[in-house]
Amino acid sequence: MTDLNYDFSDESSLVFNLQSEQVVLSNVTQTSVDCATVPSPPLISQPPLRLTYTEINDGFPFGESTSTNVVANFTINQHVEIADLFTDQVNFRRKLQFYPTPSNYNSPFWVSLSISECPGDFTETAVCNRVLVPVQFPQVRVSTYPDDPTDTYCVIEPGKSYYLNMLHDQDPFDEVAGRCAFQPDSTCAVIFGEISDQ
Repeated sequence: MTDLNYDFSDESSLVFNLQSEQVVLSNVTQTSVDCATVPSPPLISQPPLRLTYTEINDGFPFGESTSTNVVANFTINQHVEIADLFTDQVNFRRKLQFYPTPSNYNSPFWVSLSISECPGDFTETAVCNRVLVPVQFPQVRVSTYPDDPTDTYCVIEPGKSYYLNMLHDQDPFDEVAGRCAFQPDSTCAVIFGEISDQ
């Protein structure tokens, strides 16, 4: 019998193709967040825009390129869920640099951003929450250094997959509707790219 060790993310599946072999699973633990209990912002009336990080980053996973830009164009009545924000790199830092929107898109006013294990999670249980004004060229710093200060960095665990969530609102849970920079625009775009942070 051969001993094999595998590390799986919480989204992995294990399939056995056995030909009279014995399989023993040991030291199996699972920790998961109950995403079904995460409240939705009250004024969101449209289904979320669901994307993956690699597909909107010109085929590059998070942390692999500093020469691409992401465009997320969505309405003020929905939020965007960008899955598969992860890196296996230990002691790694990266900045998400946000830019003013070019003239071929409508500009956002405020953008609430969260990084969480759950899609659409803007609660205080998310890894981090930020409020951005894209015309001010804000940055969101992501780190896998476990001791980095969480008021400066969004600290993620290497190998664990997260969602990058965004919506057009300063406070996702207040009773004031989100908006674009110019009313009555109802769809506006968030533009960002990665830059090194070492």
